[in-house]
Amino acid sequence: MTETANRIATEPWPSLEWASWIFDRASFVLIASLAVGVLATVAIVWMGIVKEHHWDLLREKSEDARIALEAKVAPRRLSGEQSAKMEEALAGAPLLPIVVVSRLFDPEGADFADDIAAVLRKKSWNVQRFSNWTESTRGVFIASTIETPLNDEVVPLESALDSAKIKYERRAIEEAAKARMSPNFQSRVLYLLVGAKP
Repeated sequence: MTETANRIATEPWPSLEWASWIFDRASFVLIASLAVGVLATVAIVWMGIVKEHHWDLLREKSEDARIALEAKVAPRRLSGEQSAKMEEALAGAPLLPIVVVSRLFDPEGADFADDIAAVLRKKSWNVQRFSNWTESTRGVFIASTIETPLNDEVVPLESALDSAKIKYERRAIEEAAKARMSPNFQSRVLYLLVGAKP
């Protein structure tokens, strides 16, 4: 009996069958976890590359948005290239008297109007300059009063503005709007109106 008790006490626990069974299952779990680790590593690397690509796209979009915003808030000014193109377009054009008008309390529009007036003066146009237009219209307008419609005389001015990529519209100044500048808008006068930045 003592021999049987010693033999039971010296046999390792768990039994060989149980140890083999646990060993086999643990081996499968280890192999599976290594496979999952490899897959997880591949997924991490792959998704890291994808995330970087998305961040690059977002950076590009934000840079484009920043550039667009800067262009929108930047003051309108004529560059040297734009001035040269306007001068070239006005070469040989008949010299017209013109009144260049900007809005009251609009320094950005006044600077832009001054730039345009300087080009016209350089080409010997008879330019008068006023900064007291009280209308809150946006944009640039070639204008005359309603009783003096614009004719083909303004084509060289339109060509000059087009060459500098300045967007403009033709406009007839209505009777009710004549008093929105001092001196009032007059008939038989060509006006270049510089409104607020669009």
